[in-house]
Amino acid sequence: MKDYAALNLNILDVGSLSSKTYENITQKNIASVKYIDLNPRDSGIQQEDFLLLESTETFDIICLSLGAQY
Repeated sequence: MKDYAALNLNILDVGSLSSKTYENITQKNIASVKYIDLNPRDSGIQQEDFLLLESTETFDIICLSLGAQY
């Protein structure tokens, strides 16, 4: 069985509806996730505008949950 924990991915989820979306892989230490939304309804999601994001973090994967609809 492959050791996926060694990947240590950093994911940005834009337009998040839930901070539990990637719960399965975060519990297995495969990835860490930063959840952002303009108007979050979950305490685990940071209120932030993706287009104004100022971060020194780098991300391996960017998921545009609802961001591509506007």
